[in-house]
Amino acid sequence: MCVLRADGTRFDVDRFVAKTSLPSVRVYRRGEPLRARRRSQPSKHTSSGFVVGVSDASWYELPAQISDAERFLSKHRRELMRLARTAGVESLALDFPIWLRIGKKIRGKEVAAQFDCFPPRLVRAAGELGMGLWLSIYPR
Repeated sequence: MCVLRADGTRFDVDRFVAKTSLPSVRVYRRGEPLRARRRSQPSKHTSSGFVVGVSDASWYELPAQISDAERFLSKHRRELMRLARTAGVESLALDFPIWLRIGKKIRGKEVAAQFDCFPPRLVRAAGELGMGLWLSIYPR
């Protein structure tokens, strides 16, 4: 379930979202309360931004998320270039959530270390758009 995240402290997210072809799934604005709050986080958003669904592949399927992301970058390249140049955008990244495998048994063997890699084609395409790549690893 890879997503694209775009935000910035001075990003006019409402103006951008009103004119974009990117299908946003969530929009947030600076100063609004956070949905889920942890003690270490501020209680309000410190920037404005939006989230776009890139892949519906499961958190077990990083290769499928990557393939979907490559297609998404190719299909939406022009609009992503416009987003990257938009005033106020400070952070632009693809976020790939996956499950932590360390300590789990896979094919009868316990996983001792976890290694995941982004292919050069994805790294290049994201880099050309000024986009970072996040690998968000969650415990089961």
